[in-house]
Amino acid sequence: MNDDSKQGDPVDVSPLDPTRSSRFDAIASGITRDAMAARARRGATPPDLLAALAAWTRPALFAAAVVLAVAIPVLARSRQRPRGWVAQMSGVASAMDVMGIPQPLVELMHSAETPSLTQINEALAPAGVRR
Repeated sequence: MNDDSKQGDPVDVSPLDPTRSSRFDAIASGITRDAMAARARRGATPPDLLAALAAWTRPALFAAAVVLAVAIPVLARSRQRPRGWVAQMSGVASAMDVMGIPQPLVELMHSAETPSLTQINEALAPAGVRR
């Protein structure tokens, strides 16, 4: 196991302590002072639900505008018929084609009978190759 008695003297990490510096006290008191001033500016009354919703109006409208700006070109392109290889692939490609599963294996999976190992082996063999 770990026997720390043979490792020698422990490493002194006290110089890394941030509280030893007088600069740390100045930074901490500045943060505290700013936080207390912000709390005083906010007021003693908690905001009501309507005020909280109103504060989110601009960000929500901005997000909706971004979604709309992205959606309009996508919707406009979807109205056009695809041309070239995109038209060929969009009508023919299935999940099995995309994953590269051979058609004979797909047919075996759709059959009602449990395939034998020989049938699976033949379905996995490249076209024209006999094993």
